[in-house]
Amino acid sequence: MDIKSVSSSSVPSYQTGTQGTDSASGTKVAKDNSDNAAAVSRRLSEARTKQASDMADLQTRRVEQMDKLDKQRELQRDQLEQLVERMDEFVSTFNKGLSFRIDEQSGRNVVTVYEVKSGDVVRQIPNEEMLELSKQIAEFHGGLMSTKV
Repeated sequence: MDIKSVSSSSVPSYQTGTQGTDSASGTKVAKDNSDNAAAVSRRLSEARTKQASDMADLQTRRVEQMDKLDKQRELQRDQLEQLVERMDEFVSTFNKGLSFRIDEQSGRNVVTVYEVKSGDVVRQIPNEEMLELSKQIAEFHGGLMSTKV
């Protein structure tokens, strides 16, 4: 049996994947890991920036929707006041003892039946006690319920 010397040049070199060693620049593994870490950091930063931008857009849309809702409520209130005035004018032509109004403090519709000759109030719907009670409930309503914004 004859043993021949084996030179290193005759042994095939095997590389695993694309990450091998390069004698000129040191290990590529460390370099690739730092490149990957930088890319991950950059992607996280971009995701956070996009999320902050999306949150700002959402907040802007909420403010716009709230403004729109406030305008609609104001318009509905104006229309309701005009309707009450027209109903009061219409009914007063037939029966002078009936009036319609909107209570300023509670915002509720109030119907008053009064005696034509003396002007004394015969009946008010809802009565003054109920209007006062609804006013007190409205004042304390904020303390009973929490609002998330």
